[in-house]
Amino acid sequence: MTCVISSGICTGVSPTSQAVAGVFSAISASAVIAISGSAALNTFGSQDDSSRGVVALRITKLAALIRYININFPYPAEQLFESFSVSQKSMQSLLIAMFGSHRYNQTMIGLPSRFVKFEDTSLFLKNAGNTIILAVVIVIAIGFTRVLLHLARRKKRRDRINRLLKLQIILEWNYILGWIMGTYPDLIFGIGLQISALSFSNPNILSGISSIVCILIAPFAILFPGICYSLMLAGKHNIKRNYHSIMRYESLTASFKENNTDTKLFQILGLLRIQAMVFPLVYWQSNALAQILFMIISSLMVNIFHLMKIGHKSKFTNFVTLGNEILLFAAMIGVLLQIIFLSSGMISRNQHLADVLGWVIASILLVIMIFNAVVSVLGVIKSGIVALKSAIKSSKVSARQRVSDSSKISLQGPTSHSIDRSANLPDISRVKSMKQKRKFLRPLQKKT
Repeated sequence: MTCVISSGICTGVSPTSQAVAGVFSAISASAVIAISGSAALNTFGSQDDSSRGVVALRITKLAALIRYININFPYPAEQLFESFSVSQKSMQSLLIAMFGSHRYNQTMIGLPSRFVKFEDTSLFLKNAGNTIILAVVIVIAIGFTRVLLHLARRKKRRDRINRLLKLQIILEWNYILGWIMGTYPDLIFGIGLQISALSFSNPNILSGISSIVCILIAPFAILFPGICYSLMLAGKHNIKRNYHSIMRYESLTASFKENNTDTKLFQILGLLRIQAMVFPLVYWQSNALAQILFMIISSLMVNIFHLMKIGHKSKFTNFVTLGNEILLFAAMIGVLLQIIFLSSGMISRNQHLADVLGWVIASILLVIMIFNAVVSVLGVIKSGIVALKSAIKSSKVSARQRVSDSSKISLQGPTSHSIDRSANLPDISRVKSMKQKRKFLRPLQKKT
């Protein structure tokens, strides 16, 4: 069986298989877009929805890394792998429009065959471009929010100040931390490819700009596990009096029962696991077995620690996390079997075995994409319903408050009748004895 997926030419594959594989790829592409979009919105929802969105995004990115293992996968798997690049097409089009196709195509020269197959480049701006653009947007939003907060404080608008403080807590720094946690595989992958392709003999303005951005961001990205650990050490200070409060970093701890040493260690292991999975894919292309073993062993270590030490506040979050990890582990075992059967010659003697493995790998990865898309979209819908109910409730409370204030004003205001009646009241301030006071007050009580 020979396939050139980018041109749509396949020999030795039945039309039915091509049609089914095409459906798999289309569904997976839609799921990838849904997961990325939902993760960007879920951070504004509840803590559990935000945490599940980050988990869904990260597992999706890890599953997409399987396509770079340096073997020839069966046709169904190769066809599905094409859908994993759909989220980067917009960044690719933007870079081509800005710098031209010639300069862009130069950045593909010298890459390993698995990266060229999926039209990848060494550009950090392309591989981690979505994260960079979002970070720039968040920085602008932070500045805008601070200006509005300053104006609200000058005018002493308490309601507006409270709303802006809630938004500030999300932007500084829960939103960007959650997004980096979800897209960390893309960030490390982009750094690895850019550094591996550094060349000073054939300068290119596009690759030069991308290299500079990569060199500036790389130290923070590589040390991000340690940065997260230091942020998780922040105490529960008053957010108005102490800027370094754990409330600003809740995206790192929100889904866990406790922010203890085990939780901190688990977060660090999860991020280091990504580095252990990505760097062999970039720098050890000659050994596919080592690539998949790094992925399996690092995943096993993190998941064993998870099962033994970590507890989530929500059972559904725990189900989503473990369910994703089991599916990803099953896909990696399928790839390991593919490598073993290839090296032993079993697949060359039995093509049907290759087809079965291809459909198994493709089916598991498709289930991962669909499962995470459903979880992410449901989280967005739930957050939208909660926000709508909250807006309706607050509008009703505001309306009641306005009615109450107006009624108080009307009750406190003097009327002509009360003024006339008060004019005829006796001056009891001059009456000294209690008996005489009762005498004067008794006719007034009867009138009222």
